[in-house]
Amino acid sequence: GAVARQARFRGGDRVVVEGGLFHLPPRFPATRTNSIIGNSIEEYQRDGVRYLVATSAISDRYYADPAAQGESIAAHQLLVARAEPVASFEPDRRHPGATITVLRVPAPAAED
Repeated sequence: GAVARQARFRGGDRVVVEGGLFHLPPRFPATRTNSIIGNSIEEYQRDGVRYLVATSAISDRYYADPAAQGESIAAHQLLVARAEPVASFEPDRRHPGATITVLRVPAPAAED
């Protein structure tokens, strides 16, 4: 529903969803991953992924222990910096839990 509408997903858009707590309507072919930092922007582009749906339930773990998670923090910051944020959903009384952020994977650069 609301996430797909606000992020302006189109039927057939390839979406990678982080964690297991969030589900998209069936018309959006979503792939689940434990963490969006498992792939680079280039890998997502190569695989035809259009959107990443990230959850603070995963990324907050990195920032809770920066000394041990420095590599994960750097990977997360790079991925977020290279993708375009298109929607964010903060928790509230009706929808408690993590912040959900939708990122658009940029189109691959044209090769010369």
